[in-house]
Amino acid sequence: MATLRKPMAWISWLSMATLMAACVTVNIYFPAPEMSEAAENIVKEVWSDAQEQKQPESDPAPGPQSGVKPASQPDLSSATTTPSPQVILANGVGRMVTALFDLVSDSAQAQGMDINVSTASIRSVKNSIRTRFGQLTPHFNSGALGIASNGDLVLRNAGSLDMRSRAGLQRLVQAENQDRARLYSEIASANGHPEWTGQIREIFAEKWRQRARSGWQIETAPGRWTRR
Repeated sequence: MATLRKPMAWISWLSMATLMAACVTVNIYFPAPEMSEAAENIVKEVWSDAQEQKQPESDPAPGPQSGVKPASQPDLSSATTTPSPQVILANGVGRMVTALFDLVSDSAQAQGMDINVSTASIRSVKNSIRTRFGQLTPHFNSGALGIASNGDLVLRNAGSLDMRSRAGLQRLVQAENQDRARLYSEIASANGHPEWTGQIREIFAEKWRQRARSGWQIETAPGRWTRR
């Protein structure tokens, strides 16, 4: 019995080590290049004067079904031999290594992942931002609006507006910032990682500033404003 307990203890420790390694592997990677490309495309799309409609992508045709059947495996259910502690240990280690290998493989595949930005919620919020862009553009051009370092819109030189126009612009800014926050959250959720929302915001903030037109005010760093 003492001989059996020692291998089982090793299996327990190996299980814990595998779990810890798996957690590091799964959480370490954020697909920044792919997300940056997706963000750039979205900003171009919603801030484009010509609203081009994308053709829906067709599902790939299913591949031919193989007619080869896997070889039948021998039925070992009737075996009555009790495995030795060494066999138990070897099997346990094998399962742990296999699980860890699968997790590493999944993480490696994620590094070339396709970012999902095509859910109904994402399309809805993109359409809302696109529709509002025409109302915001004159205020960007006049300097009444600026793009903050976090990607939000803020009132800048709006003193020339009357109270009614200023209140209307404030409502537009509030709605725009809410839609942007929702966009980042929806993209993170659509790709199975709500914890990515902050990183997605940072990427979009850069893309909004880069896409700003000549003469628009942008905040390159907190408190540091300039014109494009």
